[in-house]
Amino acid sequence: MTAKPGSTVLVVVSEVISALYNHADTGIESMVYKSLFGDSAGACLVTSNPLQAGIRITDTWDYLLPHSGDRTPGTSIPPASTSPPPRPP
Repeated sequence: MTAKPGSTVLVVVSEVISALYNHADTGIESMVYKSLFGDSAGACLVTSNPLQAGIRITDTWDYLLPHSGDRTPGTSIPPASTSPPPRPP
């Protein structure tokens, strides 16, 4: 929220792993996998103004495995470095 102090952002994420299942496979291994890993979604409001006691985000970073940028269909991801970005002092 450093770029726009005072703003509030709705962060929404989802994962639709069932799209990858072989629904015709009714073997025990497949059924266990399907029961353990399902679709999910979540959302939260993030603001730079503390409204009450809660979780504070102090830093973030992400990491993409080397040579894996082309593994995500439908996206164009530039090559990533092999180490996380330096943390600010």
